[in-house]
Amino acid sequence: MGEPKNVLGYVYETFYIGKTKGYSIITENGVDLGCFSSLEKQAYVVYVSNLDFVYDFRTSEILKKDWDKGLFHPFLEEVHDLKKLHRPCNL
Repeated sequence: MGEPKNVLGYVYETFYIGKTKGYSIITENGVDLGCFSSLEKQAYVVYVSNLDFVYDFRTSEILKKDWDKGLFHPFLEEVHDLKKLHRPCNL
């Protein structure tokens, strides 16, 4: 996917194609990873937290402009802080 392991991301869109649920994700580096199926999400994405932030996705072009304006940055910083508190358990 071209992004480093453990990169943070934000699910900016949830959608359905027929009965199949999909997710669109942008990383903390501003890389739009595109669409993930539920199975791909389970395999590649680890849930960190819900945020008090809802993005109204319209187009990829507007998403890029909103990213460049810094719209997502405060919320990703919040997740970074939560991630620091999480310690993996090695059994």
